[in-house]
Amino acid sequence: FVAANRDFVVKRFQVWMMAEAVRMGEGGEGSEEAAVRKALSALIVANREFDSPFAFAVNARERALNEAFEGEYKSDDDKPTITDLAGVGPMEQLGFWVVIASAKEAWLDRLAETEADDSSLREAITRKLGQMDQFLEAIALSPEIQAPPVPVLLQAMSQNAVPQEVVSPELIFQVGSILGCVECLRYQSYSALATRLSTLMDVLATGQTQPLSLGTDLPYESALSRARDDGTLSSLIKYEIEQEKIDSRDTTVKLGDLLGIGKD
Repeated sequence: FVAANRDFVVKRFQVWMMAEAVRMGEGGEGSEEAAVRKALSALIVANREFDSPFAFAVNARERALNEAFEGEYKSDDDKPTITDLAGVGPMEQLGFWVVIASAKEAWLDRLAETEADDSSLREAITRKLGQMDQFLEAIALSPEIQAPPVPVLLQAMSQNAVPQEVVSPELIFQVGSILGCVECLRYQSYSALATRLSTLMDVLATGQTQPLSLGTDLPYESALSRARDDGTLSSLIKYEIEQEKIDSRDTTVKLGDLLGIGKD
């Protein structure tokens, strides 16, 4: 049941079940309350079993990324590529994307909470955000990495520009399943991404999307191009480009290109 409905049995569904159990208990429906609480407990256990491979993948990719940042200035022979960091197979690669995307969303929240006159901290956070953007774009440019188009959809959502053409039951299930898994990660740093994904899920599921063409120009500046120009290109990303592991083209222009669809 969970495997087929992971996009539906997210935290808000569990909260609804608990609220129903409380309502039944207060209404004197003791047997019905017990049945709902039993079903909720079974659902939580099933969710944890379903999510456990993903949680292990996220932890492994987080460790790999931390080690890479600690050794960012090692000799090129010792540097991992983006594909090395992303791991093998869809689960590990999705976990890698979640680590990067979660860090970006958490830093965005931190930046919003930082006082305007604290320029040094704001500059430091902005550098972190730029680094995460570089990694997200590098992931999108690496054909070996099987990552969902969620970063693009989150960007489009922030500009109220999620196109109707990309919405499908498969995409809704994919986003909802990722949301359900991210919600169950135990670290607070993943909560910002869970909040964004929850909003995106509402946008997709309720049809609040825009009739945009996949050829629509969107004002998405290339993080890699910007970093090259201002000298902030991560040494890990620079090494990746030099080894021709990723394409250096700017894919932040056409919506269809970003989503990897609408191509021949």
